[in-house]
Amino acid sequence: MKRCDHCDDEIETSDWYPTLARERTQGVVLFSFCSVPCRNEWLSAEDD
Repeated sequence: MKRCDHCDDEIETSDWYPTLARERTQGVVLFSFCSVPCRNEWLSAEDD
């Protein structure tokens, strides 16, 4: 079972909202979120 990288809720496979975080020195890292708001909160937290 996949978990949301922001709130750690379980994600049904069909409900994944994968998004690419900004590129790191190692390359592009894939993150998954249970919802668009979770993704947006996580991305805005990364900017701080």
